[in-house]
Amino acid sequence: MSHVRTIGIKDDYVPDCLMIFSYLQCDLLEEYKEIGAYAFYMYKYKTAWCPNKKDSHDSKSCIYAHHTRDFRRPPELFKYAAEDCETLIKGLG
Repeated sequence: MSHVRTIGIKDDYVPDCLMIFSYLQCDLLEEYKEIGAYAFYMYKYKTAWCPNKKDSHDSKSCIYAHHTRDFRRPPELFKYAAEDCETLIKGLG
């Protein structure tokens, strides 16, 4: 049996180019106040990096992204196209 060693990227690694991109540094709390809860969670939730670098806090309940696993692409920058669910296409269910 052959053992293959893979070099992985640390789970919480965020490329510098994403960290310094000013669009991803917006004030999400202000966005929440302006657009309301429903639109905020649909379009803005975890689309900017957390400005809280010093204090330890619960990243799961924070509205900001802390690593690439929970970062969401802002729909204004990345165009999404609707796709039918495989189950609907096959007629199962």
